[in-house]
Amino acid sequence: MIKQGLAEWDPAAEKKTKFYIFWKKPSEWAEIIYSFIIERGLINTILTAYELVDSSGLAFGTEFSELDSYVLNKAIKLLKSQGKVTSFKSSDSSSIGIKFIIP
Repeated sequence: MIKQGLAEWDPAAEKKTKFYIFWKKPSEWAEIIYSFIIERGLINTILTAYELVDSSGLAFGTEFSELDSYVLNKAIKLLKSQGKVTSFKSSDSSSIGIKFIIP
């Protein structure tokens, strides 16, 4: 599963005793989220990670509603490496803003 990208050892664990099993690969979540942003006309809109997956708001009825933060962060990092996301930290570093862009 790890070789196929469907599982990953928890990098926070001291030993290899915990791992994540992905329903979808983080790359698949990245595509789904980015497609959603484009379809909704949210390019250049700054959102927080919470807003993006909050089941009572923007993500209502989506398959990424309540997506685990670890998986979401991996998907956002991938989008960032593709030039599709810019992120901002708040002045007190308590939250991160995510701005989706077209590369």
